[in-house]
Amino acid sequence: MPKGQTTSDTVNDNEKETDAEKTGEKSKKKGNAEDEGEWFEVEKILDELIGDDGQLYYIVRWSGYSPEYDTVEPAKELEHCVDITAAWQAEKESRNKAQVAENGIL
Repeated sequence: MPKGQTTSDTVNDNEKETDAEKTGEKSKKKGNAEDEGEWFEVEKILDELIGDDGQLYYIVRWSGYSPEYDTVEPAKELEHCVDITAAWQAEKESRNKAQVAENGIL
């Protein structure tokens, strides 16, 4: 279990969620067989992109892990990470406002 992880607030890959899982900030980290079945805390969303499949993806930083372990995750896998996604939306909005102000666009 990564440092700082608690037993509540998780998002289940198999969509079998407990009440605690429905409001969490944790997700399963993809593509790491040795960590199968473990939960990892999402530190923050770094960016977003639209995949070739037209779906939204987030670039995720995992708590307790260095940037080399950042992964791209489908947004639907983090939909229950309410605080994390809200923080990302606020940051994105702030960036957009700053860019508008910098470029003098009204």
